[in-house]
Amino acid sequence: MDTVACELKYSGVGMAFLLAAFAATAGLLLFLPFAPLLRAAALAYVVLQAARGCRNAVAWRALRLTRTREIHLLGVGGEWRQGTVRDGCVVLRWLVAIRWRPAGGRFDRALLLLPGMAGEEDLRKIRVILRMA
Repeated sequence: MDTVACELKYSGVGMAFLLAAFAATAGLLLFLPFAPLLRAAALAYVVLQAARGCRNAVAWRALRLTRTREIHLLGVGGEWRQGTVRDGCVVLRWLVAIRWRPAGGRFDRALLLLPGMAGEEDLRKIRVILRMA
């Protein structure tokens, strides 16, 4: 097993968790004793971060991962992004968090894979590659 390639699908569970976290944060901000202008600015920031998170949750359509820690991701627009898997990935049965850096990039990014986003066999192969590499 040198390479695994799979199609990534939208995860309703992941999006529901993200929106629940946004709602909880917004609710907390509404009850904290901040000045109205500061509260509005913090709430705007939370809304923007939630929108960014939702956009990132559906940004990738396909994944190719090699045993040499190379990752290739197909974006919504049809462009392939290449990068390197970095140390610090989280590999659990119900969650895979791949920490990767795009080629030529300065900052690491994260790709979350939940059950149902890919086939069960593909997710198993991804977990094996991440644990062994």
